[in-house]
Amino acid sequence: MKTTFKSPAKYKGLTLIEIMIALVIGSLLMVGAMGLFVSNKRIYKEQDSMGRLQENARFTLDLMIGDIRRAGYIGCSDAVASVSNTLAGAGTATNLINFTNIIEGSENGGNWLPSASTEAIASVLPLGAMQTRPDAITVRYLSPLDNEISLSANMANGSAATVVPVACNPNADCTVDDPIAQFENIALSDCASTDIFSVSAVAASSLAHAGVALSKGYDTTSQLSRYVANRYFIGNGMNDNTGTPIPTLFRYTFAQDKDDSDGDGNTTEFVAYNQPLIEGIENMQILYGEDTAGADSIADTYVDAANVTNGANVVSVRLAILVRTTEQDFNGSINNNAYTLLGSNIYTTANPAGDFHRRRVFSATIQIRNQSI
Repeated sequence: MKTTFKSPAKYKGLTLIEIMIALVIGSLLMVGAMGLFVSNKRIYKEQDSMGRLQENARFTLDLMIGDIRRAGYIGCSDAVASVSNTLAGAGTATNLINFTNIIEGSENGGNWLPSASTEAIASVLPLGAMQTRPDAITVRYLSPLDNEISLSANMANGSAATVVPVACNPNADCTVDDPIAQFENIALSDCASTDIFSVSAVAASSLAHAGVALSKGYDTTSQLSRYVANRYFIGNGMNDNTGTPIPTLFRYTFAQDKDDSDGDGNTTEFVAYNQPLIEGIENMQILYGEDTAGADSIADTYVDAANVTNGANVVSVRLAILVRTTEQDFNGSINNNAYTLLGSNIYTTANPAGDFHRRRVFSATIQIRNQSI
């Protein structure tokens, strides 16, 4: 007997209307999910960009505040006139390694004041869309090496042939993990005087200095330090995703030329060159606090570098930076805001940046401890 199977009602297929309703509901859910995903991605990108902006600002301020505070440190002696600088070219006031001006500035892209030096000035960020060019600052000081290297014996005299007897840590042999490199600029100081010289050779227990004699022989209570001369300015860095250079904080300083930046094949020499540090630093304005009364180490007036009357009276620095995101957010609104740094208009509502970068202003007032004595 042939049996015919009949499907119960519950196994019947969906009607066209039911399929269309299901498709519409599914589409709505998918659109909602995709919208949520896109929104979360945009929020994450915005927060990440602003987080990077704030981190760049914090690092910039920490770095520059620390250097400015140390300006003029020469050990227990506070007399810059007691410094004997034997480095080649140190006698020229416009040279970076001249120690006469422990702090100087460049106003609105002009030469360094008061030395009138032009070193690194050509690299300062041009005006572009901004109303005021960035300022720049130079600081010079000694950075002690007490925990790494010390004088192991009294020096007999200060002749050019006299080596500096030293003991190195953690290795007794100064040629192993050496805290001092050949050709590095080093200083010896006590409470009476300071000598800055270039290390011509590093031996197991001594440093040689060639050329000019030191002013005297130092004893074991003396301090060994690195000579630091840093120029901070804003210039054009690498390009962003639109091919536009990113404004970047640079440091022009003496360092070992390990990457052969001058192309002469010598990677052991110490040369001055521009070091890119932090991206997104668009503008920097600086005012110098002068103790015009010369009595209490408190600034009586704040002026720009061009109007400092006496560099020896500068006891503090006001620093303001304009920081922007490194990439534009084209999903956001155009930035037509005004930005002012220490009274200088960088952008105005009449002449805004007119781009999709986000910007923030940060500022600090720094006491120059070695001038406040």
